[in-house]
Amino acid sequence: MLSKWITTTLDDKNYFDILGSGLVLFEGIKDYLSTSSVNGLRIEYVEQEISYRRRPSRANMQPIPNSVWFAKMKNTIKVLMADTYLSEQAVLSTGFCGIHSEQVSSSYLKQIILSKEFNDQKDQFAEGSTQEAVSTSKVKLIRLGFPQSQDEQTKIAEVLSTVDQGIEQTEALIAKQQRIKTGMMQDLLTRGIDEHGNLRSEQTHKFKDSPLGRIPVEWEVNEFGQTVASAVDGPFGSNLKSDHYVDEPGVRVIRLGNIGNGKFLDQDKAWISSDHGRFLSRHAVKPLDILIGSLGDERHPFGRACLYTDNIHEAVVKADVFRIRCKSDKFVHSFAVHLFNFPRWRQGLFGLAQGVTRDRVNLTNMMLLQLPIPPISEQKMIARIIESTDASLNELQRQLVKLRSLKTALMQDLLTGKKRVTALLNDMEIVT
Repeated sequence: MLSKWITTTLDDKNYFDILGSGLVLFEGIKDYLSTSSVNGLRIEYVEQEISYRRRPSRANMQPIPNSVWFAKMKNTIKVLMADTYLSEQAVLSTGFCGIHSEQVSSSYLKQIILSKEFNDQKDQFAEGSTQEAVSTSKVKLIRLGFPQSQDEQTKIAEVLSTVDQGIEQTEALIAKQQRIKTGMMQDLLTRGIDEHGNLRSEQTHKFKDSPLGRIPVEWEVNEFGQTVASAVDGPFGSNLKSDHYVDEPGVRVIRLGNIGNGKFLDQDKAWISSDHGRFLSRHAVKPLDILIGSLGDERHPFGRACLYTDNIHEAVVKADVFRIRCKSDKFVHSFAVHLFNFPRWRQGLFGLAQGVTRDRVNLTNMMLLQLPIPPISEQKMIARIIESTDASLNELQRQLVKLRSLKTALMQDLLTGKKRVTALLNDMEIVT
């Protein structure tokens, strides 16, 4: 027989206590954790070590057993469950709110606080001028549901925690792979690989001085323009105005926001009619053309590049994007993109930049950029190695998306009572 499902608010004293500020006098040193110290469910660092008498005014929240703590700021999900370390050795910032319960297990309460339903309510009640956050009086209004049986609560938490562990492990693998890729790119794009596929070093291979520093003897240094067969920027002025855009798919307009760091971002879609696209045929883009941003800001450095990978739609570039086609005996397009996105080689653009408020480079100056040019066979090998690493990262990213979707679906079912965990486990519907 299933236990009763209870729906109430955090103001219900039969089940919950909202913990106020204030510390019990302690001797020695404790760790002070601010909201910035926490990333999601993880403690990233200790803000500072404190004593009772020498501590910041905000270091005034004391975790206790069977309590769960969440950051009160709007659009922020940071949650800690009070384990032995938090209860005995840590002090939290007043940016956290603590919920204590003897009737609702901490592991279940943590999953509730992570849920979309909880955070939608928290954000709805948030107030403030400089930084919106939910007050203790409004926290009391948040509604949540739970099975009366703590055994069932624990089972639900175990199911959801299993998926959390999968997500955490996959995120850790992605981070590790990205670190490996960063080091590998540093090696491949500065030292390269020999005909046997071995990384070069100055101890085992010949290097030479160049305008760009030490490079393998097999490499050349050329101006980018010497490798280019065709280069255009986007149309300016009356050739592409706001009234030329249409709602229906026609010819895509490639804008700065479509150029990621090595990846075409299939978003921010804009269209012009096929008739006007033919009028702008000089600015047309074909699949696997190089796209380079001529304009940049703090988030998107100018000169970042990608390949156009939309094989379905005709396209033209807008004024802040260059379309490049290189000579096949000089540059492999996929390798050229990696070279442009490598900070050491892209930094030469800053000396060619113009603009006051934002960095900008024109097409003429772009052609003057000096770049290292390995032999074509080596470019192909390097590109294949990087693409293989990217494929592994993409597969891990797909797994992460699936796990997060599974977690969302399970939370919607199990934390609302739509599907009871006993039936779910009996039906073998949980993938662990």
